[in-house]
Amino acid sequence: MRLREGAESSEGCRRVVAPALPRRRLPLRDVGFISMLKMLTTGGLSVVLLRAADLYMFHGRYTDAAMLMLREIRRSFGL
Repeated sequence: MRLREGAESSEGCRRVVAPALPRRRLPLRDVGFISMLKMLTTGGLSVVLLRAADLYMFHGRYTDAAMLMLREIRRSFGL
């Protein structure tokens, strides 16, 4: 039951209704957020597809070499 400020209800008492809060913008409507999601999705899918193609055609030779290189880079930084 919504009443305007100062309006009387059926019980005869006055009720004050709090004003509605302003609506906040959803991040999904932000153009930068959407483009970032598109880039992350495209990058992730391309990595997955390239890995699957490497496993199918070259038995994982190139992805194993890339993982070995990343492991050596991580070790060089002391991680």
